[in-house]
Formats: sequence, structure tokens, C-alpha cells
Amino acid sequence: MPFITIRGVDKGAITGLNSIISKAQTAIPTALENAGKQGLEVSKATVPVKTGYLRSSLFSQVTSTKLAIGGRANYTIYQEFGTRRGVRPHRFVTRGAEKAMQVANQEIAKVLKL
Repeated sequence: MPFITIRGVDKGAITGLNSIISKAQTAIPTALENAGKQGLEVSKATVPVKTGYLRSSLFSQVTSTKLAIGGRANYTIYQEFGTRRGVRPHRFVTRGAEKAMQVANQEIAKVLKL
């Protein structure tokens, strides 16, 4: 983890910054988990369904500071962005990711009281 060294600042400000950093370290993974669940719900609700395989292949994955939403079906990208040969873009992953970003930002701001 990167460290920040601050010199010439009073101890009260440093204590406050350390408190914010500590809250963020615990809030971010939880916020990303919740955001991933809600984003995945949006993606699953808006995905085009023919056989149901594409919907069942959708996932959200959280690491300590990153959230990924996508699909494991090999044709996910073609349904998401469309093709030149007549498949229109559906943007179901994009909609889920947008919802996830909104939820994560709200939850982190709530914890940090921004």
C-alpha cells in the first residue's frame, strides 16, 4: 500500500486524515460488494434473452479496490456493443456498471460523510 508523508501539519489534522483513511479501507470493499450485486441485477434485468445462457453467464467480481461486471459467454461483447452485420447494441453490462458506480459512490460518501 502506498504511503503519504505529510510534514508541517498539526497533529489534529493528521489524526483526522488517518481516521478518514481507516474508514475508507473498510468501506470500499463493502461498498463494492453491494454495488456489484445491484449492478448485476440491472444487467440481468436488461440482457436480451433467447436461451438464458447469456443471462446466466453474467457475473460481478470484487477485489480489494476493483469491481468487474461482465459475462462469460463468448458472445457477450457482440450483444453488448453490436456488430456491423445487424446485431444491435444492448448495453446491458454498461447499464449495470453505471448503476454499480452510482451505488458505490453513494455508499462511500455516506461512510466518509462527504
